[in-house]
Amino acid sequence: DGGDAAAALAEREALIDELRGREEEARRRESEAKRRALDKIGALGEESAVLREEAAELRRRLQEAEAVAAERGEVVAALEGRLEASDAASSPEVAALEAERAAAAEAARQADAAAA
Repeated sequence: DGGDAAAALAEREALIDELRGREEEARRRESEAKRRALDKIGALGEESAVLREEAAELRRRLQEAEAVAAERGEVVAALEGRLEASDAASSPEVAALEAERAAAAEAARQADAAAA
């Protein structure tokens, strides 16, 4: 009958519309998921670039610190060398001063003994 055919046709068109709606919704969700994934990839790329910059800065600071430490080591070695040279040069003077002090102390003891 014509009424049944029209009803079947209307039902078929309703099912087609529903399927189209579901397909559009699926495409929209897929597009949104792709956009979120691309945003995340972009954010990770930016974060990675920042981390690479920070790592480069830390490597530069480490090199500076190592250079300063090497320079300090050279300065300390030079100062130790100068101190050793100074000690070696002043040893005879120090020995002479200690001998004079000992002699003065002995003379003071002898003077005290003579006065007693």
